[in-house]
Amino acid sequence: MGKRHLFILLYHKVSPQARPLFGTAVAPIVFEKQVRFLRRHYEIVDLQAFSYPRPDTSKDYVAITFDDGYKDNFLHAFPILNRLDIPATIFLATDFIDTCRLLWHDKLAWILYNAACPPDRTGLLQSRLPESMIHMIETFFSSEQGHQVRILRSLAAGLKLLPAEERDDVLSRLAKICKVIRWPGEADRPMLSWEEVKEMFGCGISFGSHTKSHPVLSGLSEHLIREEVSQSKKAIEQHIGIPVTTFAYPYGKKEDYSQPVLRILKEEGFSCALSTAVGHETLPLKTPLSLKRKGVPLHPYLFL
Repeated sequence: MGKRHLFILLYHKVSPQARPLFGTAVAPIVFEKQVRFLRRHYEIVDLQAFSYPRPDTSKDYVAITFDDGYKDNFLHAFPILNRLDIPATIFLATDFIDTCRLLWHDKLAWILYNAACPPDRTGLLQSRLPESMIHMIETFFSSEQGHQVRILRSLAAGLKLLPAEERDDVLSRLAKICKVIRWPGEADRPMLSWEEVKEMFGCGISFGSHTKSHPVLSGLSEHLIREEVSQSKKAIEQHIGIPVTTFAYPYGKKEDYSQPVLRILKEEGFSCALSTAVGHETLPLKTPLSLKRKGVPLHPYLFL
């Protein structure tokens, strides 16, 4: 009907091998096929600089985004984007940038994939872990890789519901039971460094806030929400030297953010915020602080 659309694509990792971190990654060869297809059929835009209308094109728009700030974005996605002159936005959970720390769901995966041996049931029962979690952990060690990924997702869904301190305690106990002795070091640092951020920024990659510590924002007080949002924004601005106006909600489901969160984002100077609700936007944007996105598949075929 003559309306133009904006499709926002969501990536996390681009890597030949995602283990031992949580979830799966788009292979670099697949990522390049995807972005070459997008470049032929859409106008790929930078969310930070995007404005509508654009009279110079008749195409619909696509924005490429990455959540969290994984180092493989620099190692594998950035060379492709830079070579093809394609913009993208990376949303940073700033407490983890320039560190060897793991996001809690990555820590869960690291523990299970790096267990010295499968934990015995006696140890699991003595750990005070929930019975449902004990069963899933036992099943994990006797399952094939595809099923292991599904178990990790189920475990993460349960752990997400816990308060952060309780969740950290559960993971610490699980690490002891699994006798994990090696954690990421600089050689296998999972997250970006600020130097890598600045190099990508200098070559046209944009950066947005994904909070400091990646919490469920709807579960925080207004004081903590503002702290998570404003301190992340300031940290990124300090390193790239321009205002940060884009934001992505951790987890991103409707229940993960609230009206106070939207109000604080507006007060802190954000012009758009991205959820993980599946869909696309019709232009002009009606709800710029709750934009829909579409997660990308692991195969080259994109269905927008």
